[in-house]
Amino acid sequence: MAQPNPLLHQPLPVDLRAIERELEQLWKSAEGEAVVRACAVNLLVYVRDQETEAQVTQVVAQLPTRHPCRAIVLREHLDTQGQLDAWVQAHCLLPAPGQPQVCSEQITIAASSDQVNRLPSAALALLVADLPAALWWPGLVPWNSSLFQSLSALADRIILDSASFPALAPDLAALAALVQQYPASTSPYRDLSWGRLTVWRQLIAKLFDPVEHRSYLDQLQRVSIHYSGENPVQALLLGGWLRSRLGRPLAVSTAAQPGAPGGVTSVQLWAGDTVFTVGRTPDSDCVKTSIQSSELGQRQYTTRFAAPDEVTLLSAELDLLGCDQMYGEALGQAQAILRAP
Repeated sequence: MAQPNPLLHQPLPVDLRAIERELEQLWKSAEGEAVVRACAVNLLVYVRDQETEAQVTQVVAQLPTRHPCRAIVLREHLDTQGQLDAWVQAHCLLPAPGQPQVCSEQITIAASSDQVNRLPSAALALLVADLPAALWWPGLVPWNSSLFQSLSALADRIILDSASFPALAPDLAALAALVQQYPASTSPYRDLSWGRLTVWRQLIAKLFDPVEHRSYLDQLQRVSIHYSGENPVQALLLGGWLRSRLGRPLAVSTAAQPGAPGGVTSVQLWAGDTVFTVGRTPDSDCVKTSIQSSELGQRQYTTRFAAPDEVTLLSAELDLLGCDQMYGEALGQAQAILRAP
């Protein structure tokens, strides 16, 4: 069996002005090996430090089989003086035994603090023509900075993570204001925290799948959502989703509980004297669903729970071609819950 070419995987320093030529040389070094160079999307990423860059590179390295891309990773580099430095590398994965490796490429550009505003034009020159572009901005978002605005202008979709917002109320307000600038079905903004709630939304919807449960939707009066960690954004978005789907007022309370940051841990919904509960078990590998009701009696069952990792979340956002209108509606309601006394 042919071994992967290590030159494809190690970042190679290159001249910024000759990146395309250097990439061709990189791929030429793999001639004779069972590799396929593929690209279906441009992925722009801005990172604030080397630790985040390493984490992003690990995620990008897992994308080729599902979303082969040209990843352009941009960051400020304090050790870089008055210039832009660049590196290229490839990420290859074997989709199935006997098939060639599928390879994507990553370009990393580091700028000194006085050259950061050159990053958008450098990225623009490297975008693969006629392919969509996504901007992934992990961490703190400087909403009013020219860098964020210029990079956003290059992208068809903008992927953020509200779980990393340090000042939740103003950050959610800033994000909501950007989302509201677009007609309901055209907003380019995506939120990985919303993706983390997909399983919870499915679990709650499943509660009301049985015909004998559907009448309780009209009777829902309040919901209590518990979460672990300090950031309640997932609980707020989940409550916002429930309000927006019901289309009427619903009392929503959120409460933190001890534990490492991990998002939503349990949801309780009251409809008269009937209580629906969905909660993660202590080992977090399962969720326990229970129903207590004078009409329905007591029911309980347990199902597996798999929290999505960063690769799965990012892939899901890259899969989504249109706008997720439900997210915009949930975000608006989440703000209302946050503002409530």
